[in-house]
Amino acid sequence: MKQRFFLLPHLLLLFLFSFIACDESSTTSAVASTDESTASSVSALSETLLTDSQYVRWIGRTYYDAERKQMFFYHTGTGFTVTFVGTELSIELLATNSGSNYLRPYFLVSVDEEVAPEGSVITTYEPDTTLTLVQGLEYGVHQVTFLKRSEPIDSETAIKSIVTDGHLLPPSSAPDYKVLIIGGSGISGHGDIGQQGQARTTANSDSLQAFGYLVARSMNADFQFVSASGWGLKWGYNPTNDHGTVNIRTAFDTVGIDDNEELIDIPYDPLLFVPDVVVVNIGGNDFSAYISKLSGTDLIEAKALFRGAVTEFVSYLHELYPDALVIWTHTGSQNGTEAQAAIGDLDPKHYYTVVLEIKQVGEDGDPIGADNHASVVTHARNAQIVLDAIQAFNTD
Repeated sequence: MKQRFFLLPHLLLLFLFSFIACDESSTTSAVASTDESTASSVSALSETLLTDSQYVRWIGRTYYDAERKQMFFYHTGTGFTVTFVGTELSIELLATNSGSNYLRPYFLVSVDEEVAPEGSVITTYEPDTTLTLVQGLEYGVHQVTFLKRSEPIDSETAIKSIVTDGHLLPPSSAPDYKVLIIGGSGISGHGDIGQQGQARTTANSDSLQAFGYLVARSMNADFQFVSASGWGLKWGYNPTNDHGTVNIRTAFDTVGIDDNEELIDIPYDPLLFVPDVVVVNIGGNDFSAYISKLSGTDLIEAKALFRGAVTEFVSYLHELYPDALVIWTHTGSQNGTEAQAAIGDLDPKHYYTVVLEIKQVGEDGDPIGADNHASVVTHARNAQIVLDAIQAFNTD
């Protein structure tokens, strides 16, 4: 049965005139109504307490390493939400490449009514450090959400502890509606807050202002990323590609990707997050890194293999999530044409798939981001295109 819901209109205006805060799970007033007499006396989470859902809600794909006693969170858009009584909250963070001006990770801290990308941006210059996320708040009940906005290939990140000066309450529940976001740089926010002519860095890239996340935000949905710049569905620029065997498709079955662009060899159960909508933006790297460099029969064979990969992945997504709408986005390029052909040949039961053309970089005079990628203006336009398509599908 198709699900129906209300979509926030005029997403671009929200972007241009600042975002209006909307609670991703429950309102602060609802949180504040929690009976403190039932609260625990727990003020710090470490070791196995990091896995305890009565104190913290993890967002995205995470993995607790029992030997190292750390909670690893690899993909962009991963992090946590906690609710506490107190005035401040800090974490002990471990992060690789923190000394690099190009690769150090950036995070977003949202407090109470704020919803990413509202909040405060923080980073780290040390591989192992204590970061104060919020301090000086009025004593009372607060909700803090901490999200990684950088990509897994930039920095490998883990949390060793979460500490407040008060005590923790049960976290807010995750929204019922869920959006799964899959792709490469085009959906990961690569260079989106930078300017044309700049090199891409973690400082000028923000997945929480990219169109996949903006779709989830506008729908007040829970979300999960499986994405990495340079990676393709079958082939890509990642050095570990190894003849089309290490890619976003194989990454989909694991917990994450590390900063050497290698898969974390830990399986992930995709049924832990069952989406209502899957937004895909992938295939450009397959062509630019590999397929477009071929000719003759090699080119014909590579295109056929790419179409086969599209068919297999879409079929797999529908097998996992039979009630989910899959939106395969492209910018009118060759990979979109091939994906359209592959999806068009699928069994009619896959009518839950929509192939959707979105705006190209710089289209309609939009500013261009760093490394010739889409700016936040184009991302906002593309989010609205996807939202319109979802609304049309659900009212058809």
